[in-house]
Order: sequence, then C-alpha cells, then structure tokens
Amino acid sequence: MTPQEIEYNKRSAELQGAEYEPRTKRYIFDKELLDSKYALRKSKRHHEEQMCFHSDWNWIIEVIEAIENIKVKEQYIYYIQLRGATCEIKCSNQYSLAFNVEMPCIYEIAKSKKEAVIQAINKFLIWYNNEKSNK
Repeated sequence: MTPQEIEYNKRSAELQGAEYEPRTKRYIFDKELLDSKYALRKSKRHHEEQMCFHSDWNWIIEVIEAIENIKVKEQYIYYIQLRGATCEIKCSNQYSLAFNVEMPCIYEIAKSKKEAVIQAINKFLIWYNNEKSNK
C-alpha cells in the first residue's frame, strides 16, 4: 500500500467517525457503522494499512454514503453521480434540485469508474477537511 493510499484511507475512516489509536496505529469504528448494510468488516478495529477504502467497492460505498449524509447548514446536501469513467461530487439544495440547477463541486475522469470515484472522493475529503479546519 502506498503512502497516498494510507492517507486516503485515514481520511475516509475519519469522515465516518472512526477514532485513531496512535499506539496501535488502528482505527476504531463504532457499532453503528459496523451495522451498515454494506459493512463487511468483521472487526471494529483496523490497522491503518489494512483498510480498503482505496480498493474495495464495499468499503468505497461506505464513504459515498458518509459523504451523501453530510448536511451543510441543514439546507445543502452532497451527492455523487457516476457516468462511465467519470465521477462528480456535487452540492445542492432544495432550490437547485427543484429548478434543475446544479452546483458542481468535484469532477474526475479516469481510466475506470472505480479509479474516478476514488480520485473524486480523495479530492473531496481534502477539500472538506480544509473547509472544516478553516471554520
């Protein structure tokens, strides 16, 4: 696993509320996440180099769901659109949905759909964490 994949996995875990245990280099996931209909993980604890948010669709979908569950000022939502080998992560509100106005947030095109999704999520997580730390 590359250092970039490890960092991506860390950001993905943190978005889902996992807590990092520096002594063991493990992320602790809560019971609610483990009961997710997509969760295939048997353990509540995963070493930072054993997480598969960068490669396994079952893990990737959990990050997608976490992004789509983010509420921005109780009015805006993020959603993800996939077309071919492209992935868009957009932000919209009730007004933009009612009048078919889209506010693009992140757009990625890659060699495969999976690669585009991972790249878009990675960019989103970096942007989102920067936004949170600037507030």
